[in-house]
Amino acid sequence: MIGSICVKCQGPDDKWWNRLMTQGLACRNDTCRRNDATCECYLTIEHRLTMMNEKDRILLLPFKGKFRPFNNTTKTYSEDEDDDFIAGDGFGSRMVIAVNRRFPGPQITAYENQNIIIHMRNLMHTDSTTIHFHGLHQKRTPWSDGVAFVSQCPILPGQIYTYSCYAKPFGTSFYHAHIGDQRSAGLYGPLVIIPLSSVNISTPQDDNDGKVYTVAVQDWNHFDEPETLYQRMLFGSFDLQRNEVINTTSDISGAKFSRFHCHSGIINGKGRFYNKLTTHNQAPLTKYDVEPNTEYRFRVIGAATLYPFRVYIEGHKSIRIVASDGFELEPIEVESLIIHPGERIDFILRTDQALSNYLLVAEILEVEPAFKDQHHAAEAIIHYIGADYNDKELYPPKAIPNICSDKEPCKIFNCPFMYYPEKKPNLSDME
Repeated sequence: MIGSICVKCQGPDDKWWNRLMTQGLACRNDTCRRNDATCECYLTIEHRLTMMNEKDRILLLPFKGKFRPFNNTTKTYSEDEDDDFIAGDGFGSRMVIAVNRRFPGPQITAYENQNIIIHMRNLMHTDSTTIHFHGLHQKRTPWSDGVAFVSQCPILPGQIYTYSCYAKPFGTSFYHAHIGDQRSAGLYGPLVIIPLSSVNISTPQDDNDGKVYTVAVQDWNHFDEPETLYQRMLFGSFDLQRNEVINTTSDISGAKFSRFHCHSGIINGKGRFYNKLTTHNQAPLTKYDVEPNTEYRFRVIGAATLYPFRVYIEGHKSIRIVASDGFELEPIEVESLIIHPGERIDFILRTDQALSNYLLVAEILEVEPAFKDQHHAAEAIIHYIGADYNDKELYPPKAIPNICSDKEPCKIFNCPFMYYPEKKPNLSDME
């Protein structure tokens, strides 16, 4: 059966497991190139802790956009050292699931129609798992869809499993766990398929010239791991310090979200916690370096558990939507976009503003009472190359929203509401 459809499946080469884990990469560098027939990758799954220096066994704290040891107020770490730390939003320390020691997992980039071979090694001590390739249709390869007890048996602790499928359709996708709530704990990563044709295709597509970035957006909870989150959704969430019920929030239409309590958002595994509306904990953020007056493609992945986000870029009132869920679109100029869990939206940013640093913001679409003084959003830094980027720029203040009004309306892509934010009644219209 396998041979009749030319899907090649081969056993793993042991030398690549540790090599790719050390590098924090997913795939062999002698595969996955444009003219290669295959793209072969190795994913090692294990538990790790956020805000932990594992080498020195020291808890970390956020400090002015960097990490520092909890017991040393003067020492900070270099960017190279930071690469081995898992941040979350910098609050406390909780368990996550890492892929090749990265959270989220490293990106898999293949070319259209390649045979993707993914070896998966489960080093979690007690948990079984599977991987689903969100966005790939799995035509003629249903056994690689990664749905536990449907297309395969779960991968038990200590086991190795090999997936093999075709790289199609092209576009922005992602891989993620398909057991319990392991995706919320970090078992996911970008999966990008580059088209072979350039006809009627938006550009840039590949990252060979550094003009394509990936933005994986996730809602973040400080305390609860996958199985606990399920119990919270059944029986409610509580503030254990104040002995109060945490009420379910809603969007502007009144539709209620579930009991997954969102403390903040993260982009590519990094974010910061706002304990008040404008006061954050100075945790490190993901940074995107951009040249002035240049076009960049941003691949936004909705990796959230529950909440949709509105994504905009501070100081830039126009981004160009070019693809959604892997499908190319007629370009649409908008101020922002709304992305729900599982969706993928690509946009082009023209870096035509003053030489400075700006925030890419993904704000959660929940309505919170003003008295709670809370701000739930994911943020990343858009750094114009040539602009200052010293200590102060590492932890910028909360973004200034783009101005939208009746006279200067903002167009939002994928918006489920008639107006967003909610349009206030005009007194003159009510007379």
